[in-house]
Amino acid sequence: DGSCGLGLPAQVLMSEGSNRLLDYCDSVAIRGDTALLGSTGQDEDGRWGYAVVFRRVDGVWMEEARLFGDRHYDPNCFGYSVALGDDIAVVGDYCGIGVFPDYGSVHVFERTAGEWRYTDKVSSGIVGFGYSVAVSDRTILVGSLYEGSDQSSRGTAYVYTNSGGRLREAAKLEPDEDRPGGWADQ
Repeated sequence: DGSCGLGLPAQVLMSEGSNRLLDYCDSVAIRGDTALLGSTGQDEDGRWGYAVVFRRVDGVWMEEARLFGDRHYDPNCFGYSVALGDDIAVVGDYCGIGVFPDYGSVHVFERTAGEWRYTDKVSSGIVGFGYSVAVSDRTILVGSLYEGSDQSSRGTAYVYTNSGGRLREAAKLEPDEDRPGGWADQ
């Protein structure tokens, strides 16, 4: 039904000031009393692709912020994948610019003094980059559907460190061609 729920008893999370449910709850993440919901759908203002931060206060989930990428037209895969750390949110946009081939990107937001701000974006010439994301402390893991622009290749993961709000590639994890199903750190 397009709704996303958190908490016990279940609470349906809706946009603040609206009775409209989030379009397509494509991805969810939770850390303590903060939840992040990603949607590739359209918000009330007609913008495509967004993520909503909810904060639990006195047992009630309340909208804290809306996070957007740098484009708002369809097709948009911003919000397809999300990850949440301590005061850091990572949002994947694996569709890129919506043309073939689709080169993706990853967007980073940080919370300082209760305010979420856009701090960095990593784009690549990799098809499906940002299809999956994870974060631990200041380390971000980004999954891609393929390696480079070759859609016949296997997926790859990229490890980034976040230093001062800027992402730096630290490692590339890819399948080990010599071992079926194996992975190698490059």
